[in-house]
Amino acid sequence: MRTAVRTALAGLILAAPGLAAQDTTRTAPPARDTTQAAPADTTTTAPVQAAPASLDPIRRFTVTPHVGTISWDESSALANKVADDDGSFTKSIITPMVGISAIYNVMRQVGLGAYFDAARAETRGDYFPTVAFKYGSDIDLNVVSQRVTVLLYGLQGQFQIPIGRFEPYVAGGFGGSTIFTDAQQNDGNRRINSTSAQVGGGLGYQVGGGRIVLDVRDYVLFDWDRDKLNPATNPAFQNTTLPSVNPTPPEEKSTIHNFRIALGFSFVPRFLGGGTAGGDEDDDQPE
Repeated sequence: MRTAVRTALAGLILAAPGLAAQDTTRTAPPARDTTQAAPADTTTTAPVQAAPASLDPIRRFTVTPHVGTISWDESSALANKVADDDGSFTKSIITPMVGISAIYNVMRQVGLGAYFDAARAETRGDYFPTVAFKYGSDIDLNVVSQRVTVLLYGLQGQFQIPIGRFEPYVAGGFGGSTIFTDAQQNDGNRRINSTSAQVGGGLGYQVGGGRIVLDVRDYVLFDWDRDKLNPATNPAFQNTTLPSVNPTPPEEKSTIHNFRIALGFSFVPRFLGGGTAGGDEDDDQPE
């Protein structure tokens, strides 16, 4: 009996290390589970949504101040030429024009907005009867010009096609024109109003956060009456004694076309909530 007990105790002593080894092996899987959890957490935070920076917002205001020059219709009595020393109108002049336009893009390629242009022009004195001053038997004949302020304004639409950094476009609009005559030569303030339209286009080139724009337009003035630009409207001063020496201007037209070319810079004003021209941070904002 004692021999059997001793044998059993010896077996238990010999089996204990094996049981300990088995227990250690069984506790290993939790360690493996911890190792596998780390990659799973890292994987869930890895994706990053990047917004395409090359697309412009489809709803954004664009403002374009510009400077340029305008060539008046030959029948308008607004001067492209002034008198030389000998009194003949052969000296060409340039009429500067400044303005601004604003466009709101209702679609990526379609915009609506407004325009405004202003110029200081000179009238052609040789388009009107000469002014006669009589001194006894002598008659002094003169042509009289005046400086006027021309304002052109209205609403317009624009269609643009972006091609990389370039953006060609066509545009047109309808509005009015106002001409303020010289107060001193007209014995008071006079204002001449008429309807107008404009059509043209241009090319923009992206530079930084804006675009350099070359713009050409045909400004069309309707119901034009050039005789309203004559400062010598008093018949007492008009030359009726020697009508043969009065100038012979081009035939009058009620619709005149005036060509304007301008260089401007188009940008998105920050006070309207815009950023740079290439950003689209506002695309997903609720309206």
